[in-house]
Amino acid sequence: MVEPVVVEQNCAEPHVPDTRLELVDLVKSYGPVQALRGVSLSASSGEVVGLIGDNGAGKSTLVKCLSGIVKPDTGQVVLNGQPVTVDSPKTARRLGIETVHQDLALIDTLDVTANLFLNRETVTGRGPLGMFGWPTSGAGSSGVLRSACARSTCSSTTCTTSSG
Repeated sequence: MVEPVVVEQNCAEPHVPDTRLELVDLVKSYGPVQALRGVSLSASSGEVVGLIGDNGAGKSTLVKCLSGIVKPDTGQVVLNGQPVTVDSPKTARRLGIETVHQDLALIDTLDVTANLFLNRETVTGRGPLGMFGWPTSGAGSSGVLRSACARSTCSSTTCTTSSG
């Protein structure tokens, strides 16, 4: 089981532990290969959880199950005390679950705002030639970064220094 680590920064409100997310006995197999074997973890409001493990340990599969990309064979996702079905990335977003993928899923010539809001840009105008809008997305990315207690909310930095 992965043990969550609480990282407290200079946020406006003090950290009050309360379980927001629980994964209970998740199992995922690909043919004869068991990628997840009864994985359970919980995370409270304000916690930052890091998944660390060898290649092939199931880290990516676990994140894919949580973000709706892959459906676990068995197990349960509990959000705010209620069991939920995360059957697509759109459902995950609607539930407030966001995934920032490693650099292979980022476009290194785009800034933080553009990468955070890929496939969710605002569109103005009608028809297939509508214009992508960034002001709403920019305000949203600053809010996301502030809510994560990031020290810098500069969204104009490109994503060329991400780890992978």
